Amino acid sequence: MRDSKKVILAIIITGLAVYFNSFFNAFVFDDIGLIVQNPSVHSLSRLPDLLLNHNSSQLVSHYYRPISQILYALIYAVFKAVPFWYHLVQASLHIANATLVYLFFKKHLRHDIAVLISLVFLTHPINQFTVAYISSLHDTLYLFFGLLSLFVLSNPVLTGVFLLLSLLSKESGIQFLVISSSYLFLFNRKLLPRHFMVLLITGFTYFFFRVISQTPISKDPLVPIMTLSLYQRLTHIPAIAFYYFKTFLFPHQLLAFHSWVISAPGIRNYIVPVIFNLAIIGILVKFISTTRKLEKALGLFFFYWLAIGMGIHLQIIPIDMTVSDHFFYSAQLGLLGLFGLMLTRVKFSLTIPAAILIAVLSLTTVNRNSDWKNQSRLLAHDHAISQPDYLMDLLYAGDLLGQNKYDQALIHTKTAISLYPQSGRAYNVLGSIYYQQGETEKARAAFTKSMALNNYYASYENLGLLMTKHDPPASALAFLTQATKKFPKSDKLWFYRIIVETRMNYHDQAIKSAQNYYLLKGDEVSQVIYSRLLQSLPVNIELK
Repeated sequence: MRDSKKVILAIIITGLAVYFNSFFNAFVFDDIGLIVQNPSVHSLSRLPDLLLNHNSSQLVSHYYRPISQILYALIYAVFKAVPFWYHLVQASLHIANATLVYLFFKKHLRHDIAVLISLVFLTHPINQFTVAYISSLHDTLYLFFGLLSLFVLSNPVLTGVFLLLSLLSKESGIQFLVISSSYLFLFNRKLLPRHFMVLLITGFTYFFFRVISQTPISKDPLVPIMTLSLYQRLTHIPAIAFYYFKTFLFPHQLLAFHSWVISAPGIRNYIVPVIFNLAIIGILVKFISTTRKLEKALGLFFFYWLAIGMGIHLQIIPIDMTVSDHFFYSAQLGLLGLFGLMLTRVKFSLTIPAAILIAVLSLTTVNRNSDWKNQSRLLAHDHAISQPDYLMDLLYAGDLLGQNKYDQALIHTKTAISLYPQSGRAYNVLGSIYYQQGETEKARAAFTKSMALNNYYASYENLGLLMTKHDPPASALAFLTQATKKFPKSDKLWFYRIIVETRMNYHDQAIKSAQNYYLLKGDEVSQVIYSRLLQSLPVNIELK
């Protein structure tokens, strides 16, 4: 017990040291929409709405991950929109996960190996994206609750609660329904019948909340791979699996975003990955087959964990990045478990090589944290070392647009469109650039093209702004009326409706729009607008 306390203290100190420089990084990418511009997390009175995904922002409405939203609201209630505290919570959860990893593996492997596994998981650069990116809070949460469920399998109530919380954190929590069942099948089969009942109740409860939240299951194709057929996506599996194995074993030149697709399978993108993957899997299977009975069961469990954790991210069901480091957050524990089992046969001391390994991993992660200082720095760094990639170019273009570097933004937007011509988001950025350059009709055409390709809410918002400022009120209102039916959770569209309806003296309609705007925003400005319209007082609203 005394050794365990020392190890846990070492995990905490190491984790804080490795991620300390990330605490001072800014909000990036979805952090802005999920926290800074998301009124749903700005008041604790909205916690029930967060659980049901009601009155949430348009960005959040396509996901059902209420636990992370609730935690954002709790942090915001105390610290407002200060990135430091969100980074601290995220790192603390990762440290807690590393502690749970240590405690779990200590039950099954040698103590020194359990310590090594937990420290590798804690410091490995493949986890840096998950920890440094505040919007990835759902990943640390689903693993946290999933790991907790493995400690309480003899208690059906707690097991069900933790599995449900894992699912409510992120859909990836579904893997722990299978992982926990595999564990009981291999080590305590008498609990399986009761456990299956727990899974049934947990699944039904999650399904119930998901249905009443009215969260859509399907999403628009955000990246090229989501437009491919099942067969085409299956041909990507060798390259995807190769990416995770390679990045875990050799974490070099990490990138935040990957949206590549394989246009033509060849030696480098297909044959080499197949051979490499078969070699890794062959070594693991061969090792498991040579182990004794108890070790074999443990080896099978870790192999199942690896297979399940990777399997749900191999694009069999299309997901919104081709690969991403945070997709490997759980699966790596299966791989680490197998490596740990192999190390039980090593006779020499692991202290020196383990210390060198942890030092190298830690320094690499600390260095990568500095790339995440702010969004502009990260994108400039990653774009410079990446292969042509639709998502990287599009995000870089959006960042350049925010810096008023319109000519450079236009170049990268057109590159993104050339890589993914069906991207409504790329045409939306193109329209935004044209609008800022004063090319109103080009902007209108780009926004219209964006809407024709994808039901992307921002395109409707941007065209709504353009029409509110430049078109006759009747035309603008006709468009905004249809747009708010399609995107009722867009506060911007309701705001534009208020402006147009007050211009047209449609007082009753303006009150209704103001009410919807206030329900979504919940701030002082929206309250004043709604209150003044209710009292038939003049409202002075200016578009920026």
